[in-house]
Amino acid sequence: MQHPFVEHLFDLFEQSGALEMEFVSPEGSLRLARAAGAGPAQMPARPAVATAAAPAMPAHPARHALAAPLSGNFFRASAPDAAPFAQVGSIVEPGQVLGLIETMKMLNEVEADRAGRIVSFAIDNGQAVQAGAALLVIEALESAHV
Repeated sequence: MQHPFVEHLFDLFEQSGALEMEFVSPEGSLRLARAAGAGPAQMPARPAVATAAAPAMPAHPARHALAAPLSGNFFRASAPDAAPFAQVGSIVEPGQVLGLIETMKMLNEVEADRAGRIVSFAIDNGQAVQAGAALLVIEALESAHV
């Protein structure tokens, strides 16, 4: 992973107040966590960028950054006047379309890779995105089993 991208993920994590965030891509993975009760002000200035392979990730992390599958322009709706596919707070299922990436005049669907609730979008509508960049953060829903 490139250093500026890792810094961007750290900034998203720092601003979110989340306890955990995980990003997985073909290039590697990154897991950020803070102790319960620790707020953004208690986080260190910057984490060191690891060059070694990341340790195995937990099977069901609380939060997950969905990566752009390819480079292009990211759109949250099918047309400028259409409702967005999903918004912050939307409950999503695996395979559900969350946006489109336009590459070489072709629109490619971006699908949820897991079930959960959208916590935030890292990319604005119409903004250029690089393959592997975080598009949004999905938080796993707690099981309804008692």
